[in-house]
Amino acid sequence: MSKPDQKIMQFVQDVRDALSDLQPSTVEQLTEGLDAELAERSADEGAKFSLGSPAAFARELRESAGVASNHIPRTKFSLWRNTLLKKSIQFLKSLAPVWWLLRALIAWDAIHLLVRGYFHAVPDPDSFYQWWIVAAFAVISVQFGRGDWRLPKLRLLLVSANILVAVLVLPFSVATIVEVDDVRNQISMLTSTDALISQGRLVYDIRALDANGALLPMKTLTDSDGYEIFTQPDRTPPEFQPVIGLTKEQATAKLLKLGYTNIQSKFVLAVGFAKGNVIDAQYSYDASGQDAVELTISAGPTK
Repeated sequence: MSKPDQKIMQFVQDVRDALSDLQPSTVEQLTEGLDAELAERSADEGAKFSLGSPAAFARELRESAGVASNHIPRTKFSLWRNTLLKKSIQFLKSLAPVWWLLRALIAWDAIHLLVRGYFHAVPDPDSFYQWWIVAAFAVISVQFGRGDWRLPKLRLLLVSANILVAVLVLPFSVATIVEVDDVRNQISMLTSTDALISQGRLVYDIRALDANGALLPMKTLTDSDGYEIFTQPDRTPPEFQPVIGLTKEQATAKLLKLGYTNIQSKFVLAVGFAKGNVIDAQYSYDASGQDAVELTISAGPTK
């Protein structure tokens, strides 16, 4: 755009600002084609062309249209308010591309909720087809937003869909914040805990087995530098500690004296434990669902 054209466009905008106390439709009618008219006059008159005062020009437009009596003198506050409003609208319009992409993502989330039955803020990082769906929605959203695809017959449907997406912004935002917070908490827990993690799951108990599946005695795991990785917690309740290392008969007799009458037994192959000795005792349930004490007894070392 040439320099004279820029002056004309600014002049037209100043005239519209001077008429801003009128209805927008009235301002549009009064200034419609004004920039083209002034550009034509500028080309015809050449150096003699002068724009003059926007306020005076606006006053002439009012008088010629018979709306001069509608003029309301504006205070500094009203001028500041109108300027702030226009700047805010311009800023919001500049965010339109962000809205186009956001509504594409929200549309995908809505379909995901309908198909899968649960909300998912963003597609799975390793899900190729999910990202392709979002990309397709983004292209459609951007094309409609830019006005490249005009479907007058579907205008009402598109406006309704746009309003629906706008309504979903709040729950989408809340769900996204919750999901991000959950991920942050999980990451924080994984980086601060001393627990052992295997394939993304916390390990609460480790058992060492030999090649034949026999239980090996194990208390602490260390790395090659001697740093402790995992210490096996003592799973046996304190009240059952006295029966560890006893024979089945001795352990049963002691438990009966302590008032435990429902005693179950299971045998496991265990290396390092004498055959027939109790290596663990836990609270359990029998086949009928009654409370019981389960003794784990060594079936002897493997050969």
